[in-house]
Amino acid sequence: MYRARSQSATSPKAIQERINTKSKELEELQAESANLILELEHQTQLDPEEIVKAHILGLKKYNELKDVALGLITMIADQRQLRMADILKEMNIEGDEK
Repeated sequence: MYRARSQSATSPKAIQERINTKSKELEELQAESANLILELEHQTQLDPEEIVKAHILGLKKYNELKDVALGLITMIADQRQLRMADILKEMNIEGDEK
């Protein structure tokens, strides 16, 4: 039983299949590596000041959207005569998300 397994695992066909599988894996890893290198090169070409500016713009957009959302929640709370905390709980929004 053990010999049958080891013989089938070492048959030329099985060996060739393993080689083909490993070759495909190698090609995929090389392609992924090349993509990561290109991505890293692109990131290092960016000016740090530009990265900071883009981040700040993203934060401003986030804050504006958050303000609008809280304004809408306030309007809903006023209309339904509930506390904002009750509306947030109803919407499954935790306190640290508001």
